[in-house]
Amino acid sequence: MKRSLVLLAGLASLGLAAIVGSHLFAQQPGSAGPAPASPKVGLINMAAVLKGYNKFKIYNEGIEDIRRQYEDRETKIKKTMLEWKDFGTKGQQGKGASQAEREQAEENIRKCQRLIEDNTADYNKVRQKKSDEQMVQMYREIEEGVKRYAAANGFHLMLHYSEPLTDADKYSAPNVQRKLVGPGGSGGVCPTYFVGNMDVSNDVVNTLNAMYPVAAAPAANAPPAGKD
Repeated sequence: MKRSLVLLAGLASLGLAAIVGSHLFAQQPGSAGPAPASPKVGLINMAAVLKGYNKFKIYNEGIEDIRRQYEDRETKIKKTMLEWKDFGTKGQQGKGASQAEREQAEENIRKCQRLIEDNTADYNKVRQKKSDEQMVQMYREIEEGVKRYAAANGFHLMLHYSEPLTDADKYSAPNVQRKLVGPGGSGGVCPTYFVGNMDVSNDVVNTLNAMYPVAAAPAANAPPAGKD
């Protein structure tokens, strides 16, 4: 969960999951249409939406799978490196390494170090690519979910903000600084007060989870398909 909230905070701070106002009713291209006499405006807390969106957990687990894969690879390389260090001390017979054996060990230790560096570089590249793809996919899904909910419930404008979900985090110094300084630098808006029923985050979450359901995991004791 901590890793999920870290990714969530990153999305919020970078503004990469921003939902902007959009026309929600069918119009001809190039036709703005008349403004409603009494526009209905809704707010969503992006932090709450991401936390409640079931597929966000799947996306985050995909990143974790990549991390575990590369960590396992590094662990194996380090194990090999330790074996070569031991060889460089004891030698093949275990009675002390010869000069040739020490040189062989040092060369292979250097190779292991390069493999670790290459593994780290490859991990960063693969992880970033996967993260970028999933971020764009989440944005598109949330955008569609917001549009569907707004159109079905008569909203003319939907705005998003990002606020931690506990008072301890909400009133922490870093978060207060983010809200005081961030909007001034970005030209964005951070709501200080709004009527409670304007926040439709939970309704959007329910819409998203209905639109993009996550397959249920098989029961632990379930028999294989086709078996009694």
